[in-house]
Amino acid sequence: AGSDVQVDTAVTRAQSGDIFLFCTDGLAGKVPDSQINSRISGAGDDLNLMVDSLVEAALDFGGPDNITIVAARPNIPR
Repeated sequence: AGSDVQVDTAVTRAQSGDIFLFCTDGLAGKVPDSQINSRISGAGDDLNLMVDSLVEAALDFGGPDNITIVAARPNIPR
């Protein structure tokens, strides 16, 4: 049984301090952007803490779907 898959793509130049956040609709669309931004800012440099906090937010907002979150910080030489 075929299903339609929608893929979002973008090309961007990473800069020092950037964090890339990849997530499913269990977070995006369920948790307000202001809450996501707040939890990203509140985690400081700890990506594990940030992802845990975002999963907690998704659960707090009902978590009706799968929640998958990947955070990455590129290692850019100075």
